[in-house]
Amino acid sequence: MYQLKHWKGLKFPDIYIVRFFFKYVLKQNLDVKRVLELGCGSGNNLYLFNIYDFEVQGIDISEENIKNAIFNFSKVLKASPQTYHFLQHDITKLDFLQKVKTPNDILLLPNIVYYLSKKDFEKILRNINKILTSNGLFFIRFRSPRDGRNLCRESLNGVQILKTSKTGEFNTIQTFYEEFEMVELLKKYLNISDFKVFHVYEEVETLNGKVFNSDIVIWGKYNL
Repeated sequence: MYQLKHWKGLKFPDIYIVRFFFKYVLKQNLDVKRVLELGCGSGNNLYLFNIYDFEVQGIDISEENIKNAIFNFSKVLKASPQTYHFLQHDITKLDFLQKVKTPNDILLLPNIVYYLSKKDFEKILRNINKILTSNGLFFIRFRSPRDGRNLCRESLNGVQILKTSKTGEFNTIQTFYEEFEMVELLKKYLNISDFKVFHVYEEVETLNGKVFNSDIVIWGKYNL
């Protein structure tokens, strides 16, 4: 019998996903109850929705993450195969829009925005309406320029690349936004409303010491 200790990959959901779910999602009257997460990792954020009878979908570029997510839902949670769908794909290639079930009435972006260039992120926002309900909920978490990684970035071909191995993200894209920048983008492409903003400052332990995180969380409604 598999138990939570057998869960592969990151085990626990983002604490702000937990707050979003219990303080906001459960108070809404949703027609569809299908959740899509871009950059889903091991499925650690989605299992909370699944055990409350939401159908969940996750997309991740990592083959290992998707294998872990499928194992976790099939073996550990023993979830019904009809209630989850995981897809390995690069979300900057927009053909993923034809490979997911539609419509989705909750969009989760808790751990992916800072790994995308501004151009690619805006391209996704411009097209994501094709797989969403007309009125739904969203959650997004992103890094602000006050993040400790900001001092270790170098510009390359118009994007910011991290040049330290301290956080295990060496040579990855690191794109940061101020609150007003993200709100403007979300209003433009998702027509957001009834949203709340949280500024998150914390020290996080890594394999190579502590790093200072400066994140911003926004959740609320979109109206397409």
